[in-house]
Amino acid sequence: MGVIQRQGIKTATIGYIGTALGAISTLWIYPLDTETYGLIQFIIGLATFLTPFASLGIVNLTVRFFPNFRNDSNFHHGYLGLLLSAAALSILIFISFAILWKPTFINFLEVLQFDSRLFTQNYATVLAIAAMLVIIQIFSGHSTNFKRIVFPAIFKNIYPKLAFAILVLSAYFNLISDKGIQLGLIILHLLILLSLAGYLLHLKQFNLSINTSFLSIPLLKNMGNYALYGVMGGLGGIIAFRLDSIMVASMVDLQSNGIYNIALFISNVIAIPLSAAENITSPIISHAWKEENRTELRDLYSRSTIILLVAGLFIFLSIWIAVDDIFRLTPRYDILIQGKNVLLFLGLAQLINMATGVNNQIIIHSPQYRYNLLLILMLAGLNIFSNLWLIPIYGIAGAAMATALSLTVYNLLKYLFIWWKFGLQPLRLSFFIIIIIGLITYYFSLFLPKTNWPIVNIIFAGLLVLTSFLGPILFFKLVPDLNLLVSQMLRKVKAYVHK
Repeated sequence: MGVIQRQGIKTATIGYIGTALGAISTLWIYPLDTETYGLIQFIIGLATFLTPFASLGIVNLTVRFFPNFRNDSNFHHGYLGLLLSAAALSILIFISFAILWKPTFINFLEVLQFDSRLFTQNYATVLAIAAMLVIIQIFSGHSTNFKRIVFPAIFKNIYPKLAFAILVLSAYFNLISDKGIQLGLIILHLLILLSLAGYLLHLKQFNLSINTSFLSIPLLKNMGNYALYGVMGGLGGIIAFRLDSIMVASMVDLQSNGIYNIALFISNVIAIPLSAAENITSPIISHAWKEENRTELRDLYSRSTIILLVAGLFIFLSIWIAVDDIFRLTPRYDILIQGKNVLLFLGLAQLINMATGVNNQIIIHSPQYRYNLLLILMLAGLNIFSNLWLIPIYGIAGAAMATALSLTVYNLLKYLFIWWKFGLQPLRLSFFIIIIIGLITYYFSLFLPKTNWPIVNIIFAGLLVLTSFLGPILFFKLVPDLNLLVSQMLRKVKAYVHK
């Protein structure tokens, strides 16, 4: 657990630095031109949506099969070279089909009454970014195999925050057109790709050779089957988590999509600890399944669930209690307040996802990984239906409601599946006590005094969450890992003060 804590904390720190940069942009830059920001998020969302097709599931092999290839003396039997060669072939096939089937795809969008012009104008850019995302995911996953997630987090979190702000400001001051935005996004992803490649070179883990003598028919067949399921699973996941932004842009307009994605960014702050936990536990869970170590899996599942619940509730309460005052700090309160209900539903969706721990990693790295395909396709179907149903009625709030509904059902099904199939159940009495403490904290917030100074109100809200929520959890030692972490931090502070 020490490695998980160290790397997780470092990655979460990078995430929050990126979040701080993103917060500045979200509050003071993106509202200046929500249409441009909506276009950026549409392009990124669509490219991400197409990535499973571009990779043909190759990226899903990166962590899952690394234990089978691992050998420090010969670059792990050419594992990276094998992945990149397969990815290059899959990208070539994808782009060929994308060009060939473009007219059919555009006609299909028009039947659905989507704005096909958006897709036509950004088609080439989306394909280029999707291709680069495949390589980026392989490089990032390979770094994770060596429990190195900090620098990849910098490249993937910090670079986009800076680039998006620069692009929106440039468009706002009429320095670039839509073509400039497209070129800027391509340069951004190329920079991320090259930075990750350079980091693997620094780790001495970048090698393009392939050890064909190590490969066997059973191994390749197993990898092929997993990749095939990865295509559908990855597609289902993106439909579930990225479709809303694409549909808002296509069914409403780019300005509304910009507002929606501003709220989405704020809600994503809640999920930063989950992302860090998933990245660092993924290879550990993969190895535990290989060794059939149920004890380690049970420990990781239980401890991750409780610590992520605390982190998620702490961040959600801090944001939601002070949301009006946070928006009042900006000169575009009238723009941001339109996303308040969106933020509520997306925040609850993230909180539900946090409260179920690393359940996704437990399933996808298990011998029963094929069931994840069924679960993710059910989620995708529910999300498509709920978006088509709720967006025409409630607009951008309807898209957020669809996400919250879909994630709730999805995580409930994953929880029940892991309990039924593997006998792993992470919930303890402390889990429900923490939820009750969170509800009491929110009730107390209704009686917080309000001043004419938003920053003062935000400070009051933060102090309330610290004392009413985090205080009892630490005092009653409901989360031993959290008490241990706080004790370690206090010892370091005392040691520094006494120097």
